[in-house]
This record gives sequence, C-alpha cells and structure tokens, in this order.
Amino acid sequence: MKLTIAAKKENPLLQRTEVQAKMLFEGATPKNIDVTAAIAKALSIDVPNVVVKKITTTFGKQEALAEAVVYQSLEARKRFEELTSQERKVFAEEKKKAAEAAVAAKTAKAEA
Repeated sequence: MKLTIAAKKENPLLQRTEVQAKMLFEGATPKNIDVTAAIAKALSIDVPNVVVKKITTTFGKQEALAEAVVYQSLEARKRFEELTSQERKVFAEEKKKAAEAAVAAKTAKAEA
C-alpha cells in the first residue's frame, strides 16, 4: 500500500489535525488498522493518536481516499472520540479476564 497525504487542516480547538490521504493498494481495501498505522508512520506520530473516520474507494480502481484525525495527545483523543469497535472488544476481553482472575483468586483463597 502506498499512502500520500493529500491535505492537512489544523483544528486547535479540538487539539487535532484533520488529514486526507490518498492510497494505492492491491487486492482488497486496506483495513482501518493498516491505514491508521500508515498515516501514523507518514506523520511520525504514535498510532493511538490517529483515528480513521472514513475510507472511500473508487469502483474498479485500486485506489482510495482516507479521512482521519490526528490528535496532539492521547488525553485529547479520549476527551473527543468514542472507542472504536476493535478497542471495545479489547476492553471487554480485558475486563472478562480480570473478572475470571478475581474469581480464581477468591476460590483459591476459600480452599486454603
């Protein structure tokens, strides 16, 4: 996948930069995670600060336009953005593992 930044617009009120990127790819449309990593690499920033809003492809062509926002800090992102579906899944898995560990610790303590 080849990514080029087409436009950048600063938004100091929301502490972010709005980015439009053009992508050339082969095969299927790249996933949001891959696009996020490519934008972060192109702008030399941390991956968690990038949120991909939309990927628009052209029918029959191996090119797409991605719209994303890049936050200045992780705190700003948490203040203005909702969790993505992938982040919700990871959060739910961590919560489930913590609950299982608590139950296991409780049963081990009761047996001792």
